[in-house]
Amino acid sequence: MKAGEFYFINSGELHELSAHNHSLHHAIVFDPQLLNFDLYDACQYNFIQPITQKKLLFPNNISSALSQEEQESLRQLFLELICNYHYPEQCALLKIKICLLQILELCFRTEILIQNQTTGKQLSSMNLLKEVLDFIRSHYAEEITLKELADIACMSPTYFCRYFHQEMGKTPFAFLNEYRIKKAAILLDDSSLSVSDIAINCGFDNISYFIRKFKEYQGITPPKKYRSRKMPE
Repeated sequence: MKAGEFYFINSGELHELSAHNHSLHHAIVFDPQLLNFDLYDACQYNFIQPITQKKLLFPNNISSALSQEEQESLRQLFLELICNYHYPEQCALLKIKICLLQILELCFRTEILIQNQTTGKQLSSMNLLKEVLDFIRSHYAEEITLKELADIACMSPTYFCRYFHQEMGKTPFAFLNEYRIKKAAILLDDSSLSVSDIAINCGFDNISYFIRKFKEYQGITPPKKYRSRKMPE
């Protein structure tokens, strides 16, 4: 993504956001049920229900689907929504809902919504994969085996590795190491722990391997240099 761009992420979609350099981003998270009308009418049937029932999905990247004028209209709605959330006035909650409905109207008018082709089997596999990711986030500081992860997903280790790479774009242990390094970077920024203690706390029992992986994912080594970059000269 570049400055000023935005993406839709549908409910339940796997996603990850990270920056190579300093960045400021806004994540607008809401339950689609927020759009519901108390009175069931044609608007509810034709526009809201297809979204809440996941029959229609938002396209993730809309840059090629909308004109520059339409993209600017959408961007202004997002900015208004963000402003009403962070600097609420008397009717901010109502304005937020109106913005969401206007965004939905624009998506229907420009016909960029897509039919959901996800099968029940695919959804089940995706939910199991989410359990794997939750397990990694909860147990990254511990020793984790491939068999443990495959068992959570109810798959054989070989099939699980292939499926994980297909969905995540990386192997299970590449994801695990990257997550551990992100946690290590946070500790380097926010704690006075030694590099070796941070390595151990983040699941690395080999300091040389930790330093090598830190350079791979953070582009700087050793970790002490990463910490010193924020210290005043």
